[in-house]
Amino acid sequence: MTKHFELYVRPNWPDCQKTIDWLEKHHQRYTVSVIDVNDVDMKHREWSLKKIKEFKQKGLWKLPVVKANNDNYMGERGVQTWCGLDYNKLKANAKTEGEHQVA
Repeated sequence: MTKHFELYVRPNWPDCQKTIDWLEKHHQRYTVSVIDVNDVDMKHREWSLKKIKEFKQKGLWKLPVVKANNDNYMGERGVQTWCGLDYNKLKANAKTEGEHQVA
């Protein structure tokens, strides 16, 4: 069961950077999408506003928004999503190369 994390982050936001730092330290696979409502690129700004609205509708009120995807499943069944810096959830969803949970 291989994990991949999707992060939605705010530029220069401490909790977002701490989440990235933890994932790097524990050699986890992840992708980052930057949410920036002040971006000069109007398309990116509109996308950012749309994502914030979508997250709020799901009760995700702060960044980062983290999705832990289980690559062995399709659809939502293998996805756990949360918001904010949460080391316990990162640890619970992380896997080592040998597929053992991170201690």
